[in-house]
Amino acid sequence: MIQIANSLIQSDLEDGYALQTVGLALNDAGDLPRCQTVLEMAQLLVPLNASAELALAECYVATKDADLAVGLLDHVARSKSVDSPTLLRAASLFKELGSFREAWLACREAVRKSPDDAQSWFDLSVYMGRVGFPFPKIELVVQKAIDLEPNNVVFRISLAAALSKMGRKQNAYAVVRRFGTKEYEQICCSRCLKSVRALCQQANDWRGVCLCNEQLVQRSIAEASDCCGESEE
Repeated sequence: MIQIANSLIQSDLEDGYALQTVGLALNDAGDLPRCQTVLEMAQLLVPLNASAELALAECYVATKDADLAVGLLDHVARSKSVDSPTLLRAASLFKELGSFREAWLACREAVRKSPDDAQSWFDLSVYMGRVGFPFPKIELVVQKAIDLEPNNVVFRISLAAALSKMGRKQNAYAVVRRFGTKEYEQICCSRCLKSVRALCQQANDWRGVCLCNEQLVQRSIAEASDCCGESEE
């Protein structure tokens, strides 16, 4: 694909749709400089679709061309034809630019279009926090995400952390009290494991404490192995 892209960049090909396709492939490959070049060429020839606009906006975010990025993201977010995943990606790019209100609006539209999509509700709660909504309203939105996807560990850990920060330790523990080995294995970082362990300890849930300790030990061993490399035979 890189060879094809180079060929297109160096030629006088005027097939904007082909350029658009190559630009998206370059974006998927993480080659943002070439992606930007190709999609800017395509933009001169044909209207970009929403995916290509997002890909080009991502390039502008990377090069800190905020005004260009916001212009593309606004166009995507206001389009009536885009789906929820596209809106969530636009919201994520808005967030990288520090445009939290625009991210919240994009997520709100995603929820409107896909009210049964748990990720849309969860992302909405995140941006609600960034624009200053009161916590009770944010809590309701996170809980909606959990109701739609009750086995999502990320959702539960996030709510438990927020409740704990608000001093509602018992409520926080209730969110994670049914975690088993499978759930603890999915917790992404040691800090989160330690937070859950503290909640379990306060609730005298020694099973939870032991499961947290087990995961923390395993991660310590893995980190030591990564640091030192494989042992010599």
